[in-house]
Amino acid sequence: MADKNTIVTGELNIDIFKLNTLNRLKNKGEEERHYPIKKSDLTRISACALCGSKKKTLISRVFLNKKLNFLATATCNKCLYTYRPVSPSMSWFKKCWKIIESVKLEVFNPETEKLRTKRYAEYLDFLPKYISNGRVLEIGAGYGTGLNLFREHGYDVEAIEPEINKQKYIKNFFKIPVVSDTIEKFVIKKKKYDMILFTQCLEHIEKPKFVMMNIKNLLAPKGILYLEVPILWNYTSWSDSLYMAHKSNFTEKNILDLIRKGGFEILKKFKIRHSENYPWDLGMILKQGKDKSKNIEEKHTVNDIKKLYRKKIPLAKRSSMDKPLLFSVPYIDQFFQTLNLSKKVMISPDKKSPFITFYNK
Repeated sequence: MADKNTIVTGELNIDIFKLNTLNRLKNKGEEERHYPIKKSDLTRISACALCGSKKKTLISRVFLNKKLNFLATATCNKCLYTYRPVSPSMSWFKKCWKIIESVKLEVFNPETEKLRTKRYAEYLDFLPKYISNGRVLEIGAGYGTGLNLFREHGYDVEAIEPEINKQKYIKNFFKIPVVSDTIEKFVIKKKKYDMILFTQCLEHIEKPKFVMMNIKNLLAPKGILYLEVPILWNYTSWSDSLYMAHKSNFTEKNILDLIRKGGFEILKKFKIRHSENYPWDLGMILKQGKDKSKNIEEKHTVNDIKKLYRKKIPLAKRSSMDKPLLFSVPYIDQFFQTLNLSKKVMISPDKKSPFITFYNK
């Protein structure tokens, strides 16, 4: 029987995105894989990617066996941009994608693709009012399910997708042109598109400001950019500290500042969600130009973000708000989520160790 410091993580409220993925892995019945990581696999960021400030507050740190700190979360004291000052590099993710490369042409989770189809059908309700035909680029196209809907509506489509299995599916199943470049490399090219779909992707890249400063290079003079981003306050809780797939977490003010600095005008801004159980995200239709809408004030503080990262984690002994949360994992068995939390018990820190640790049930 578990002692008073033991928490079964499967009983915790893990957000719907991660829960869907964990359920799919369980249903597939695949053997557990471990993804090795070492110091040379890491990327380190010393200053805020948005405002350049080096003054930050560490929110959490994740260690491999209490030794190698391979993931950390921090908040900029100046602009509240929340990011990973330490995280696995793109080259490490590419090695992981190579490990799971499949000969069989299939999507990972058919249920997710059904939701994606529904989401892109919603986009086709409003985006053709701005651009009814022409060339469409999707950044981070997944398996291409949504982009294919745009092709069926008469658009000439192209995809950017770095993950190997997804590239193969887009190219061989949908026969859609796909490039494997990261968006950071692609934005300096001279191709022009009438519409760019940039949804649920900005938070996954290491250089969001660089991308937003340069993405207009890819737009035709009258082209539009559809940007959709999850907002920090709407979905983040304790498990985000272990979520390696996200490099950034934005406040609404962070996003609006990026848009203006990038030379975009907001044609329409709205809240959007694609399922009753999903949080609200920020959707915006943008064109090149000077935005005239009013700036918004940031009403939150660093302390609010500290509380957010302690949300839904019923620790037996609450960690001091003055110190970052410290996690220790025995290995990485999910290259996006660090651990399959549904199969772990979590031990809270005590007098002997400051770490929140995880063990198999």
